Amino acid sequence: MIYDKDFTHKHKLFTSDIRAAFNYYDGYAAIEAANVLYVKKDLTNEDFLKIARWGITRAIENGDKITELKYIHAAGFHHYKLGNYHKAMLYYAQGIYISETISNPEFTARFQTRIGEISIQQTNYEKALDYYFKVLRIEDVRYCFEVYSNLAEIYREKKDYDTATEYADKAYAYNLKNNNYQHLIRNLIAVGDINFSQQKLGQALSFYSKALKVHYLYPAPFFATLATIRSGKVLFELGHYKESQATYEYAYETCNEYGFKFQQVLTKQKIAETLAKQGNYDKALIINSQALNKARQYEFNLLELHILRDKIQYHEAKEEFDIANALLRNTEALNIALIEKEQIEKLQEIIAEKEKELQFFKTQARAMASTGNDLRQYAKIIAHDLKEPLRTIGSFTSLLKRKYDNAEDEKQEVDEYFNFIMDATHRMGDLLDELLRYVILGIKDKIPTNVDLMATVQQVLKDLDEVIKARNVSINVQQLPTILGQKQQFRELFYHLIHNAIHHNNNKKPVVNITVQRNDMEYLFVVSDNGEGIDSDYFDKVFLIFHKLNKYEKTGTGIGLAMCKKIIELHGGSVWINSTPKKGTSIEFTLKDV
Repeated sequence: MIYDKDFTHKHKLFTSDIRAAFNYYDGYAAIEAANVLYVKKDLTNEDFLKIARWGITRAIENGDKITELKYIHAAGFHHYKLGNYHKAMLYYAQGIYISETISNPEFTARFQTRIGEISIQQTNYEKALDYYFKVLRIEDVRYCFEVYSNLAEIYREKKDYDTATEYADKAYAYNLKNNNYQHLIRNLIAVGDINFSQQKLGQALSFYSKALKVHYLYPAPFFATLATIRSGKVLFELGHYKESQATYEYAYETCNEYGFKFQQVLTKQKIAETLAKQGNYDKALIINSQALNKARQYEFNLLELHILRDKIQYHEAKEEFDIANALLRNTEALNIALIEKEQIEKLQEIIAEKEKELQFFKTQARAMASTGNDLRQYAKIIAHDLKEPLRTIGSFTSLLKRKYDNAEDEKQEVDEYFNFIMDATHRMGDLLDELLRYVILGIKDKIPTNVDLMATVQQVLKDLDEVIKARNVSINVQQLPTILGQKQQFRELFYHLIHNAIHHNNNKKPVVNITVQRNDMEYLFVVSDNGEGIDSDYFDKVFLIFHKLNKYEKTGTGIGLAMCKKIIELHGGSVWINSTPKKGTSIEFTLKDV
């Protein structure tokens, strides 16, 4: 075991006055010291959780969000190890909210991973996959390596052993390279489980043994307990029931010492199974009853169902059929209750999803209520902007007619007039096309879906790749969220904003930044550049249809920011501009987190 030279000092400090010991350490150091003592069984679960709660309170008082998140994670994970899944979920949900508020992808990924682990424990693999793929979207292995181990477990359950092995190998390689030895124990268990599922029992036992060897050097009691239980399972499958019983009993002692409730009940159940295999049904029933009582006490409903089924088999083996039949009715009632609970949870998820869609459509309805005002604006546009190219065509056609008779002498001038006519005609076509797109925006929308804005922006950057390289633009994009809405509209929104930031930037080293932060129930996005900036007198005008700050500019139609404004409002948000001449411009907008 790795020697901790400060262990004696920590031991004296925490065993004399736990509050004074906590105050002795700054930041997150208190829980790290407490963890060392907990692993060596010199600190109780209650005291460990006290330190975590004190740490959260102190971090809040100091305004230190990162330390607060670390303590929240420590408290949640400790409850998870103890089998207090509901309390763990409360901490994890709080952690996700804070980490998203301060836009910290590392902790967001960490808490999403933990929720996925609880979902696996509850055999809700689809929910777990949903959380894990959210983490994988970050595309940063530092945040994904824990997910790889969990995905290996899910795909093993689905009997997709090749995919399970692929994810297990990824996690193992990363943890070995970065000396994450405690996580390495978990990876070895995952590889052992894959081998066990394929009935490669010798290889499975070898990996569990390796996990325990790493534990002796780098203690991780929770994962070591899992490896011990798995070893007992292999011995059981090989028919070595006495050895299996002894292994489970050793695991049970560890569970008792550290308070791992779920594993405590599980090992009791497994000990009863080994006794039954040895023909000792009376003792098996006693141990089984102890496991059943604990399962009910801790509300491990699914495990309770499995223990009841074992109990029925033991009574049947003793030919106590009346008792077995009575227990069978209890089992059926519990099974129905579990199915109903699962259906209620799924129904609640569906209702929540439909409420999001309803909120989205309400937002669209409010946006469409302004259609009458838009139509009045269209009338003015048609009266002025769309007729202006026609007037140009008329004027130059008249001039061309006058020059017609001596066209040979004035050929160059005639060609120039003709080019003016063609240019005006094309401009009129462009204006009509853009106007039509603006008018129908939001009318023929599809059902909203969850849109990964990070992937959307990456696609836009590919579309603008030539422009970005030609101007040598530096573009910085913060990790963006997934939002319910219209995928194509979001793509168009970011296309116009990024293109606009590049096009109107005369800086020799153009920079475009895209950031986001969560405020209550909405996200605030900022697309900023280091260009010339604009005067505050023009802030309202930039969002008008066909409005250009430079009326002599021939490229573009001047509808891009107007399109952005309408897309944002259709999604229940608002948009505004901040700019300082010579210092750059920021387009800021909100989108509802529905």
